Amino acid sequence: MRNTKTVYAAVMVGLITAFSISNPVVAKSGQIGILGLFDVDSSVPSTVNTAKIERLGCKVRRSGVIGGGQGNIEIDDPNRFVLLACDGSLLESEETRGALNTMFSKGKMLALLEGDLTNMPDAGHDSVLSERQYILKISHYNNRYVDDRDQELNKLNQEASSRPDSYVTESSIDVNHASGMPTPDEIVVLYYDDTKQGDRFRKNNPDILSKISDFNKAHLNDFIYYVGQVAR
Repeated sequence: MRNTKTVYAAVMVGLITAFSISNPVVAKSGQIGILGLFDVDSSVPSTVNTAKIERLGCKVRRSGVIGGGQGNIEIDDPNRFVLLACDGSLLESEETRGALNTMFSKGKMLALLEGDLTNMPDAGHDSVLSERQYILKISHYNNRYVDDRDQELNKLNQEASSRPDSYVTESSIDVNHASGMPTPDEIVVLYYDDTKQGDRFRKNNPDILSKISDFNKAHLNDFIYYVGQVAR
């Protein structure tokens, strides 16, 4: 990882087992979610071109830095991300794909991932947005034991959400188009209200972390977690 990795060293310890579950199935938002992963030159100012994004029929849902990652999906290390909510698909068209590639004024597109966006109904908290610790999980399911996977997922959700300091699942994307990497199945966007909350949850719930690790091993081909903070 880049020089920001040391900032997130404590976060990355155990991260691979600390986040692997999304909320039970809820209604889709009717929008398309797009996650863009970028390598941005941090030595010069670089901003998201919101005017271009809005002309494409999208709104910036979240935008921020990535301080580290852990997993086994083979793409170059991103240091910035953008999460969009759009009126329709953009990756199906060469023209709109090209526009998304240049969302950052000084950045290289590493991957674009698109699919049906689900907003979780209990995601709203009073925590300060800039203080939250965000996690982006990208995963590819093996689909060998789908019924077991769904049952384990629901059980894990219920158990984790009953513990103090549990993370919040903000949204998810069922991915059906990708550029820059093989198409994964799912993106889950999670957050803790702050870094200390995340540290407490991981420290105090080794049983949950063990179960999540078992879930990953049984049901995922590959996955990666990115940790960071958002500017908006």
